[in-house]
Amino acid sequence: MIDTRKFLKAFAGPRETFIGVIDRLRYPMYKRYVGPPRLYEALGRYQFDVLIRWGLRPEHSLLDIGCGSLRAGRFFIHYLNRGNYFGIEPNSHLVKEGVTHNIGDDTITQKCPTFRYDGDFNLSGFGREFDFILAHSIFTHAAQHQIEKCFDSARSVMSPSSLFFANYNRGQCDYLGKEWIYPGHVAFTFESISSWAKKSGLACSELDQEHPTVASWIVAYDPSCHPLMTDSR
Repeated sequence: MIDTRKFLKAFAGPRETFIGVIDRLRYPMYKRYVGPPRLYEALGRYQFDVLIRWGLRPEHSLLDIGCGSLRAGRFFIHYLNRGNYFGIEPNSHLVKEGVTHNIGDDTITQKCPTFRYDGDFNLSGFGREFDFILAHSIFTHAAQHQIEKCFDSARSVMSPSSLFFANYNRGQCDYLGKEWIYPGHVAFTFESISSWAKKSGLACSELDQEHPTVASWIVAYDPSCHPLMTDSR
């Protein structure tokens, strides 16, 4: 039997839990950095399934905000037509490790995804609009001004028919800090999230969509094109 106290003393960093140490010893960094490594495969597939349920097809273009080590990107890259996957990520090493461990150079050549390395939500740098936009595990760590900037930038690359999906932690009050929080999490009310989307000219609806963690889903859209967006699928 493992003596937990001795184990933590030998291997743990400050405030690290027993499970955290086990994960650090068991899983590579490219899996640990983007969320619970034990859910790496499940969360990647889950994001793919959500967008498929909402109509993503191979001919559509997708912008994956915070694509990381391609936890979900690998499913989208294989599924979408050549040149239709776009990922933006501040940490280039994560994308490179994702390509190495999840995709492979042959698939990159065949599918021709496009990546940009930017941590300031500058989504217009691709120079095009997108049919679908995904921000998974972004609003769960971001401050209000970052979410507002993300909505603004997303609106600039959306056509009237585009859909923008994001998850967030729903709380009784809003995180009031100014900094990105990681590895911790933040929470906001739906009313606040919706009001920030509205500032950017977007309507916002909550989805009745279970998440493997405690997060909730929203979809933002042009209200003139989707005036009665009530289908929670």
